[in-house]
Amino acid sequence: MKITEDIHLVKCPLQSIFTGVYVVLGDRISLFDAGMPASPESTIFPYLKSLGRDPSEISLVIASHGHDDHFGGIKTIKEKSGAIVAAHTDDAAYIEDPTKLWIDLNRRFPAYHLKPTADELSEGEKMGVKVDRLLEDGMIVDLGTFKARVVHAPGHTKGSICLYDEERKIIFTGDSVQGRGTVLQSGPLIYGELDEYLGSMERLKSLDLDTMLLDHEYLPMNSAVLGRVEALKILEESIKCVGEISKFILDKINSSHMAEFFYLVDEVKALHGANPASMSPCSIVDAVLKSLEKRQLIKRSGLDRWIRAP
Repeated sequence: MKITEDIHLVKCPLQSIFTGVYVVLGDRISLFDAGMPASPESTIFPYLKSLGRDPSEISLVIASHGHDDHFGGIKTIKEKSGAIVAAHTDDAAYIEDPTKLWIDLNRRFPAYHLKPTADELSEGEKMGVKVDRLLEDGMIVDLGTFKARVVHAPGHTKGSICLYDEERKIIFTGDSVQGRGTVLQSGPLIYGELDEYLGSMERLKSLDLDTMLLDHEYLPMNSAVLGRVEALKILEESIKCVGEISKFILDKINSSHMAEFFYLVDEVKALHGANPASMSPCSIVDAVLKSLEKRQLIKRSGLDRWIRAP
């Protein structure tokens, strides 16, 4: 999908949605994200060839964050082209060894993220790829036809980043902006700190934007390519949605005096009218509970139980 003369969106199928890979075409080719392990051969390379370009021309791949539906295809791309791989310092370890991601998710949410099998661990080790360049907030990245500034936007993950082209007022956001989640989610996925996520949304609101490029079609927008008005709206919806969930959880705890984590997860899922196949909202519930505890509005009572603060 052509967005500008030099920026294209490749939609890599992911169940009933897609993961976006942004292609920057110049004398060389730069990619923002790389989809899943099968995405290069099934989707990205054929798209490049349809434009008369060759995958060997890819010289840079930037991972927006450390989730394997975004970095899973990097190893295949690097083997084909020798491209430089770049990612934020805080998520680089997951890209180099995806098994760390899966083990960490299982440790944090054992009821919702199953312990990886031996075969899965073996596949994860094969998927890992060395990060050649560690990115930090404020760094300038040369994408060939333009230069973009790294905007660290923690929340979805600790190392989530955006790339901001100040001249053309275009920002690539990866999964940093969650809106109300995709149709496969029960609300936003916040694996980092809630306060950091809200801070990231406020920071992005302060930027002068004409175009926002998302990696998924986040509700309520139903598009991955947003103009100025839509970009501001999804940032506001991202903040509003978190506020609604926080109030909902606090009200549940206050009204019942005590609530278990599993109960709150089920209630938040029902709140969003999610179908049984939707991803669990365990991450946003966990992030909200930690935030409410930090503000001394609730306190933990046992391993997975929460009560209102006295």
